[in-house]
Formats: sequence, structure tokens, C-alpha cells
Amino acid sequence: MIMRFFPFKIIILNILSLLIVSICHELEAARVYKGKIVSINTETFMFGTDAPLSGYIQYAPRLGQIIKPSIAGSGGKTIEMGTILSIMDITPWAAAYYASESDSSIDKDLVLLAYRNQNRYKFLAQRNAVSYKALTDMDISLYNIIGQYMNNVESVMMNKEVLDSCYAVAPFEGIITKLYFAQGQATNRPPIADLIQLRENYGCKKFRKTGT
Repeated sequence: MIMRFFPFKIIILNILSLLIVSICHELEAARVYKGKIVSINTETFMFGTDAPLSGYIQYAPRLGQIIKPSIAGSGGKTIEMGTILSIMDITPWAAAYYASESDSSIDKDLVLLAYRNQNRYKFLAQRNAVSYKALTDMDISLYNIIGQYMNNVESVMMNKEVLDSCYAVAPFEGIITKLYFAQGQATNRPPIADLIQLRENYGCKKFRKTGT
């Protein structure tokens, strides 16, 4: 009796297996989008530097890569980094930034020292211990040092801005459709890739505060 129904059970199991495989294929086919992608915006991404020293691009996006922008909180602070599109070698810019930062720190100490010397010369000039010409020369020296300090502060800010711009983040959610430049010396901001925007940007998230 067992031998009689065994082949029948095998046939039933084979039929069930074929049905399951067919259903899985249909579900998989349903997940594949075969329509036409409608873009909101098409943009050519350019990256590099306008500085006399051309930058070296170390990284570029890959063709067909899905990209996403950064997400900022209600205070404007980035809470989720977006897709990095390109990275430039930071070595020369980091050296310039740290050098200007060091010069600025030294000049700040020199300004404080010049203020003390100016106050000391004022005290001595009131008692005719030094001439008013010497006091005037000390004032000029103080103003020169302050000007030098302010120039170095501006250099720090400028070099920090260049350093921060050594990497670029995707401006919107989309896809890379064409790649022009992968790696190498970048002169006059060459085109890197074509980006197609697929969705509107909603780059801000607000979080409800909860008590503890």
C-alpha cells in the first residue's frame, strides 16, 4: 500500500514546488520597475579649485550610483551626512590652514604684549621718563601688529573654507548617469559627473522633545 501511493506523493510535491517557484518569480517581477524615469532636474557636477595650486581629485562617484543629500536638523546642524560625490587631496590646504592658525596664535600674543608696552610707555611719558615720540612709535607698532593679526585671522578663515570644500556632498536625491572624471589633477574645476534629480529635497527633520 505504501509503495502504491509513494509516486503519487512525489508528483504532488513537484507540482507544489513548481507553483511556489512561479509565485516567487511573479513577486520578483513585480518589484522590477520597467517604466521611464522622469527627472526633476539634470545637472553637471563640477569640482576642483580656482586657486593657483590645482587640486588632486582622489575620489569620484561611480556610474549608476544612487545619491542622497545631507539632512539637517531644525537648528541647521547636519544630523545625517549625504553621499560624498568627490574628495580632493587635502595635504596642501591642511598645511596652509595649520600654518596660518599658528601665525594667528603667535600674533595674538604679540598684540597682548604690544598693549602692555603701550600702557607702560603711557605711564613713563606722563612722568617724562620717555619722549612722546617714543610713545607715538609704540602706538604705531601696536596698530601694525593688530593689522597683521587681523590679516592672519582672515587667512585662517579663508584656508578653513578651502579645506572644508575639499569634499562635495550630493545636492539632492538622484542618480549618477554619466561620469567624466574619476581621478587626477583638477584644473579650473572640471566636470565630474551628470546628476539627475529624482525627488524634491526635504532636507530638514524636526524631532519632538520628550521629557525624562
